[in-house]
Amino acid sequence: MVRRAAAQGNPGVRVAPSRGRGYLRPVVPNALSFAAMLASTCALIAALATPGRAALPADTLRGRVVDRTGRPVAGAEILLPDLDRRSVTDADGAFLVPNLLPGRYLVAARAPNHRPVAATVSVGPATPPLTLRLAPSLLQLEPLVVAGAPAPLQPLRAALPVATVARERLRRHAGVSLAHALEAVAPGVRSWATGPHIGKPILRGLGGSRVVVADGGLRLEDYAWSDEDGPAVDARWVDRVDLVWGPASLLYGPDALGGAVDVRPAPLPDPQAAARSRPQAEIRAAGNNRELGLVLDHEGARSAWAWRASAIGRRAGDYRTPAGPVRNTGYAALNGLAAVGWRGTRAQANLRYTRYGGEFRLLEAGGPTAEEEGPERKVSDDRLRLDLALLPGRWRWDARLQGQHHRLVERADEPIDAPAPHGRRETVQFDLALTTLAMDVQAQRRAGAHATTAGLSTWLQWHATRGPQPVVPNARGRGMGAVILHHLAASRANVAAGLRYDRRWLDADPHPTLGNPPTSLAWGGVSANAGLAWELHPGLALQTSLGTGWRGPNLFELFANGPRLGERRYERGDPTLRPERARSVDVGLRWRGLRAEGFVQAFALRLARAIYLERTGQQAVGLPVYEHRQTDAVLLGAEAFAEAELSPSLVLRIQADTVRSRRAGSDTPLPWTPPPRALAEAEWHGPRPIAAGRVLLAAALETTAAARRVAPGERPTDAYTLLHLRAGWEGRVGPVPLRVDAKLRNATNAAYRNFLSRYKDFALEPGRSLEVQAQVRW
Repeated sequence: MVRRAAAQGNPGVRVAPSRGRGYLRPVVPNALSFAAMLASTCALIAALATPGRAALPADTLRGRVVDRTGRPVAGAEILLPDLDRRSVTDADGAFLVPNLLPGRYLVAARAPNHRPVAATVSVGPATPPLTLRLAPSLLQLEPLVVAGAPAPLQPLRAALPVATVARERLRRHAGVSLAHALEAVAPGVRSWATGPHIGKPILRGLGGSRVVVADGGLRLEDYAWSDEDGPAVDARWVDRVDLVWGPASLLYGPDALGGAVDVRPAPLPDPQAAARSRPQAEIRAAGNNRELGLVLDHEGARSAWAWRASAIGRRAGDYRTPAGPVRNTGYAALNGLAAVGWRGTRAQANLRYTRYGGEFRLLEAGGPTAEEEGPERKVSDDRLRLDLALLPGRWRWDARLQGQHHRLVERADEPIDAPAPHGRRETVQFDLALTTLAMDVQAQRRAGAHATTAGLSTWLQWHATRGPQPVVPNARGRGMGAVILHHLAASRANVAAGLRYDRRWLDADPHPTLGNPPTSLAWGGVSANAGLAWELHPGLALQTSLGTGWRGPNLFELFANGPRLGERRYERGDPTLRPERARSVDVGLRWRGLRAEGFVQAFALRLARAIYLERTGQQAVGLPVYEHRQTDAVLLGAEAFAEAELSPSLVLRIQADTVRSRRAGSDTPLPWTPPPRALAEAEWHGPRPIAAGRVLLAAALETTAAARRVAPGERPTDAYTLLHLRAGWEGRVGPVPLRVDAKLRNATNAAYRNFLSRYKDFALEPGRSLEVQAQVRW
């Protein structure tokens, strides 16, 4: 699993060459290998994508989407997930997807207030028009599950613990924090929060770098640095979210011991169907923290090209609790996206640039006496990604390449010798930068009931630290991995299995302030999974799976040695930490019928050498000292979700999750183990149009149990229940589609403390908040 060398009396540490030109030697060969792999991959795909003499003629898939009475469904989306193509039906419910090679394709259709359908169709010269019939439904369902499997699957056929959060549910809670949005709609997902605008997802009681956040299947390397650094993903851009629980998520590499959160942007509009251009705008306002937001989107397609551009601006002040405002908790964020895609018969390519950035004010323990005295974090994340796909027949080749630059700067006001009001100045406390180059190449093949994926991945990283308070040393990392997954679909049983091997290297420079010597570390390990989905009855399936995985310690856990003013602690790492190893077992039931769907699943996870941060009882520079330590631990828990259409106008949803952790040899839990939580929501849809539009009313009760069984140094919290109300209207104002949603969070203005909030020791959570958003399309 791990290779270490000993030198100069430091067990577990190998002294690297002296700095100079030689210190780049571990990275340069890997950089050349990365460039060679990139060039060969692009050349292979370009060569295979070039039509030869025996090129097969292209065909067109045509059809209509109708309801159960035969009336056309306009505006329904037609999805071909194998090709990442999307089309939309016209006013007559008709659609066409041209330039398809002969073969079998999975086709799905979805539309608001209708039950989605999926079917496998054969495309050829004599393919008759396809008719997809949608039944009316108020359930917010997704037709397919993509994550964790070699090919898209219908939900009941998934042999691993996976779930999909539908676009409609996510949109009603979309904000600047992805973790907060998921916590409101997804069972088993919690948010480790720093105020209402920064959150890190927690799955099954595990968070931080134990939960991998991916963008369209490619993992992001951006948010494991500190408590106040969340995933650089704006929830407004997400079409759906695929969740994979436990260490079974082999496609995302090691580290995902708690699971993976794969955000999937909407495919670009299909350029082959028809030339079109569609702008839209959205405005958002919230009363509690005086938040204002504006979203501008534009997408279009012409000939073989498609494009999308989006910009999101948000600004908010201090949030308010029932006891008054909490100073220095506002933020300002400006995010942008630009994408262009090309679709051919045998190949396709997408190029996307994403910018996520903002200034987030942070509350220090006890709270500042004036707003300008508190610290603030400035975050910027720039990603450039290229996706290439080759579609020659039964084999599909994909290459995904991404460059990511993530920067985190903490500033604080310090007193200077000057008369008021100029007696303070803003200074940089630390300045961290992480640059990552990553590439993932996959080959997928379907043959009857069998689907196989084989892949190779490699990445390079550069960590740079600046500022008067060094947090971690400069370092360079690199890694590579190989994975193979197989899925067998029988008449009643679906079996999935996978195997992955990864190797990682880390080279850290010496730093006189931190006191670490030059250090080189290496880890390697195998991850594996196996799962079974057995159809007990039409619409009811039993799912069970086994998984194992590992995670190497990150740079902070190894080398941190200094004050963290934003977290109000003095943090110490340990360079002798060893990789974590997890083994898990899942058992669950899933059902999906005409009027109901849901799942219930239980898990047991054994975590060897779990790394955790614990208070030592010591003080350094006036701050409590925390150290990274290791212990074996066991986590047990369950997640459940159900929604049912009780009448043509009324839907009931229930979700719950619980987890219990225990360290080896004691009943002491791991830090930040969340208390049980349950949520029940009733949603009413008006049977008749009001003002030429559809009306929605909803009420939800969210209950969180008391956190009494806590780790040493953690503050217990009381139980609380919150009431949330929602209302919506969707229709047309003249020829323009308009949608308005309003939400009243914490309608009773309850005073409570969230156990998963970093502010729980000295501030309440937000009180009553009215949020309104309006969307218009042209």
